[in-house]
Amino acid sequence: MSFRERYLKGKEFQEYVKDLFALSGYFEGQIYSTGVSVETNHYEKLRKSGKHSYTSPDIFIANKWIEKTPVVEFRFGVACGRRDKIFNSYGMPSVTIPTYQRKQYEEISRMKKLEIYFAFGKKIGSMFAIGITPLREPDSIIYLKDASTGNRRALDIYYIENLWSWKRFIEHRIEKGDEEPSYENLEKLKVPWLGDYPIYL
Repeated sequence: MSFRERYLKGKEFQEYVKDLFALSGYFEGQIYSTGVSVETNHYEKLRKSGKHSYTSPDIFIANKWIEKTPVVEFRFGVACGRRDKIFNSYGMPSVTIPTYQRKQYEEISRMKKLEIYFAFGKKIGSMFAIGITPLREPDSIIYLKDASTGNRRALDIYYIENLWSWKRFIEHRIEKGDEEPSYENLEKLKVPWLGDYPIYL
């Protein structure tokens, strides 16, 4: 799969999650989404900047406009990962992310004092089954040989049984003090949970 194809598949899930925030009750003006629709040479930009990668949450929820300043205060961020093929770790259905990415998100969270969550999605018909976890230590780590470089790389493993449903995630945000979402909206949405689907579909 080409970089562009991967980008478009990931972008589809990101847009789906963004819409879920609006349908759950958050205001349009609160929902900030990263990414662009134009073709850009991403890796060439990284090379010229002296970077190997650039990590940032895909979606931000703004808390409020801070009075008397042009600054926007962000409440939390969400990193979206589409996982149409679920990983099987010793019989445990799982999702993975590169360990270096999790460490980069930890650095962002610490420096910016920003809560970050991972949202994983698997395409089911016209919808996505979703599993969410706060930024945390993985349930396990494995080391694989990179097919392109031959180097060993670390992957964080998150067991699907430990991921939240969308409903549980929004309930968590309500418990944290978010006033915009409502339980009534959640009951109407009925977003599938990643754990309700077989490993291979």
